[in-house]
Amino acid sequence: MARELCAHLQPILQALLARGGTVVDVAVGAWSARDVVVTVSQGPELEAARALFPGFAPWRVDDPHYAIEFGVACDACRHAIGWPQKNAYS
Repeated sequence: MARELCAHLQPILQALLARGGTVVDVAVGAWSARDVVVTVSQGPELEAARALFPGFAPWRVDDPHYAIEFGVACDACRHAIGWPQKNAYS
């Protein structure tokens, strides 16, 4: 990985991994709005993510041309974590 996930999102990543998630992809520079995007195998429903990870911008992708995901982003560092909507838990 050319760049590591920002320190702001590291605790969130660790929480997702502790809950049984695994890192399935790391995209560096592939997105226009994000410099680093880590995809994990599972994560919370979007509303639960808002409550669990306050201060981070939650997002969702519903466009079938892309991976259908939920996630959270650090706008200060342009980094994000995402997970498939189909593997979301409450």
